[in-house]
Amino acid sequence: MLVIPDRVPLAARAAVALRAALRRGEWEGWLPGERALSERLGVSRPTLRAALAELWRQGWVDVAQGRRRRILRGGGGSVRRRVVALLAPVPLEDLPAQVIFWIDRLRERLEADGWQMETHCDRACYSGRPERALELRVISANAGVWLLLRTTGRAQQWFVRRGVPCVLSGTCHEGIDLPAVDADLRAVCRHAAGLLLGRGHRRIALLMHQGGQAGDAASEVGFMEAFGGVRHAGAEAAVVRHDGSNVGVRKCLERLLRHGDRPTALIVARSAPALLVLTHLQRLGFRVPRDVSLIARDDDHFLEDTSPEMTRYRYDPMLHARRLFRMVIESAGGAPRPRQAYGMARLIEGETLGACRT
Repeated sequence: MLVIPDRVPLAARAAVALRAALRRGEWEGWLPGERALSERLGVSRPTLRAALAELWRQGWVDVAQGRRRRILRGGGGSVRRRVVALLAPVPLEDLPAQVIFWIDRLRERLEADGWQMETHCDRACYSGRPERALELRVISANAGVWLLLRTTGRAQQWFVRRGVPCVLSGTCHEGIDLPAVDADLRAVCRHAAGLLLGRGHRRIALLMHQGGQAGDAASEVGFMEAFGGVRHAGAEAAVVRHDGSNVGVRKCLERLLRHGDRPTALIVARSAPALLVLTHLQRLGFRVPRDVSLIARDDDHFLEDTSPEMTRYRYDPMLHARRLFRMVIESAGGAPRPRQAYGMARLIEGETLGACRT
């Protein structure tokens, strides 16, 4: 059994013993499993994990794919900084106000716990082939944990393969298992479509960005689920994608409304396109909700001041920040299992939701 020094907390003593064993070169490449290490040290697994988390923070070991502990060459020479690196596709000032709000709250919590937050805006990390850009960015930052915002499926796969500690603010793509926090967008769109069907609408369209975000894919699944069963037989569901530009959103809307069997209700993903749809409908002479009902999947402060007031779903940004903080700290300590926390947003029933009149 390894000798543990006295007069210090048990987890700290276990960390001292492990460092001594690493200096002696008892293991090469990888640490033994938790069960074997617990038996050698004579400590419980929670105590062992606390000791391993300390070694990880000091740069002695890393957590690789499959949650195995890899021994880092040079012992303490590869210390990760006590930094949470936020990876974003655009500068902070271009993000929605709700996102900026929870980022600020999260930053406050992290700083109170002795962590710093850095922002990395790199469009190359969101390209069709982000691997090289991610490699350079992650190595140069040497952050303790990465916080990923709106990442692509390939980027998420890269973090899984490399075993880099990270937390996703968003939804995991299919087959990806990363710690994640987001609104349950599948449930939101299922609920929104159900509301419209319950008010007699039988031609409903979901407008989304064509970027292929996992949250949008989940939204489409939930939207289509609402149309299942005999009760809504004959109802027509359409999923329409735009390029995200103002011109693209307007053209997409105009194509929908051009046909005689135009939709009588719209669900719009993201707050800025929802506002654009509302104002363009009015510009084209449509009365909301008399001619077209409208629901925004997401919320932002400016949707409170629309006329008519937008019906929308609100996901608490304070709750989002708290959940992210817990997962970041868990990931920094080498938490053994990733988990996802998807919460239901609350319906804010404004004035753009009405019964079908056609």
